[in-house]
Amino acid sequence: MINTIIYQTLADRDNPDFVESNGPFKCTHTNSWLGSGYYFWDTFIENAKWWGEVSLADNYMICKATIELNDTNCFDLVGNTAHMLEFEAALKLMEENGLINETTTVSRVLEFIIKSGSFTYNAIRINPINSKSVHIQPNYQMSFLSNTKAHFEYKPPIQICIFELSKVTFKDYKVIYPTYYDNDIVI
Repeated sequence: MINTIIYQTLADRDNPDFVESNGPFKCTHTNSWLGSGYYFWDTFIENAKWWGEVSLADNYMICKATIELNDTNCFDLVGNTAHMLEFEAALKLMEENGLINETTTVSRVLEFIIKSGSFTYNAIRINPINSKSVHIQPNYQMSFLSNTKAHFEYKPPIQICIFELSKVTFKDYKVIYPTYYDNDIVI
């Protein structure tokens, strides 16, 4: 069991009490990368701020919480190679059945796995590559060699999508940004 700090970026509607009492908030957009669920940034608040700057034009708030993740409740496509192989096996099965084309997306493969009945997870953890704009915020990368593109990303934009909040250990949801909403800060 791993306790993970997570961040949710929301539009700032000057309602921190409402947000803390009613959050987190589910994303149901049809273009959600991982389907309908509660989306969070894993560990690095910089990614939550980047999302607020890019998608909410600097009019955003960030909530912090903790979640317990493990191999039985989270389909971890970042740190669990067995889960990555399970994703690949589903992709191959879809291909064998003519279900893959140029518009096939990660969410479509995940939907296929979920509908197969073998998906028992309540969350997904994934690291979308090339998802951040370097024009807004640095990508926190360092080259291995000066003459190659190979690099190490030390604050990757890992996302966690929780499908059913009641089936995971989720706690301490609190608005922490902008800092004037955070009553725990002593001035």
